[in-house]
Amino acid sequence: MEEIGNFKVVEMQETEISSKLKKLPKPIGYERGLLLAQRNHKDSPGFSKEDTEQNADVPLADSESWIPWLD
Repeated sequence: MEEIGNFKVVEMQETEISSKLKKLPKPIGYERGLLLAQRNHKDSPGFSKEDTEQNADVPLADSESWIPWLD
């Protein structure tokens, strides 16, 4: 039962603290950047399926174009 009581106290403290916090304005251009990222998936991080398929045919290294180290 004490755990439930402690949980309620912590929950009350969190609500008190969150009510005192001031909401900060969003950065300039935030909505525009978000809108563009949603429209154009190329701007989002990570590889798309199209990029992966396009690069699948390209070899990573041509065996004739590199020379091994000679010590």
